[in-house]
Amino acid sequence: MIIPGETNFKGVIGTTFDAVTTIYITESSLVWQTPLLWESGKSYALNAAVVASNGEAYKCIKTNSGNNPVSSKEYWELIEPLNITSYTAKMKINSAAPITLEGGKGLTLGGINGTIAIEMAPTQTSAMVAGSTHFSLVLTSGAGKVYEYLKGGIEWQEE
Repeated sequence: MIIPGETNFKGVIGTTFDAVTTIYITESSLVWQTPLLWESGKSYALNAAVVASNGEAYKCIKTNSGNNPVSSKEYWELIEPLNITSYTAKMKINSAAPITLEGGKGLTLGGINGTIAIEMAPTQTSAMVAGSTHFSLVLTSGAGKVYEYLKGGIEWQEE
């Protein structure tokens, strides 16, 4: 199961836009926290999921407060990224001049690392207008299952 997420990016018109996201296979009992990044002063319940300072995701296996996921294996368990070796991806960006990015054309899939690198060239971002556009990132598994993995907005500003 891939749990869809929502995020917002910022981009500058006429410059390279790039971002990286990591895909995690998850169980329905996980509760992704808001904010997503682990905080030292916050209490975490069983099954809380966070992203630690090392950029990796962790699941709380014992209620705690102040125990850093990176160094507290008694309280946290690493969540492995999804192996997306057999997947394809497509990202649609709705704007005055809609853009579609695909594997090898603006999207680079990271296989066993579960990463997707997103890149738009300055010629593509030059077509954007200041303000917010919406995007949707869709993954298709080797078995043909289609998942809307990530959606949100890109706030474009002038150079």
